[in-house]
Amino acid sequence: MDQELLGALEERWNAMAETVRTLQSENRALEQRVQEREQQLAKVANVTAQLKQKVEGLQQERSQTMGRIEGLLSRFDELD
Repeated sequence: MDQELLGALEERWNAMAETVRTLQSENRALEQRVQEREQQLAKVANVTAQLKQKVEGLQQERSQTMGRIEGLLSRFDELD
């Protein structure tokens, strides 16, 4: 009877140890995936910041161009 209990306990212990090893392995894999996603997110944030600056520059350029066009149109109207 004691041998059976010891055998059952050993099986449960081995199963639990295998579960712990599996979970540790999964945890390492998930940590790696999180790190990769964080790197991707940093790259996306960098590209987003660059694009935002470019859009702001283009908006300023558009505003200046519109001002020049309006100035030319007002001069053209003065000629009439």
